[in-house]
Amino acid sequence: MFVDNYGAQDCLVKGTANVKAWRDLLLVLEEMDDELFQNLWVARVPSQSNPADFPSRGTVAELDFLGAMTQAQPTCPLAHTKLEMLC
Repeated sequence: MFVDNYGAQDCLVKGTANVKAWRDLLLVLEEMDDELFQNLWVARVPSQSNPADFPSRGTVAELDFLGAMTQAQPTCPLAHTKLEMLC
């Protein structure tokens, strides 16, 4: 898993966080990890090198070099509701 900030990396490596919302997200991630039987590896990647940076900001135009792609409707892992695109 590539993350672009040290706060997220620290929470993922420790498996806990001071903020309840982050702890809740960690529990969801743990559940998904258990279902997939994976060994999660976490590394920090600067935003400019992170392929998920542009999509997380609502744009995929910078990824045109990858060719045709389908954009999935994001769903909140806690509330299980579809999220609205704000851009």
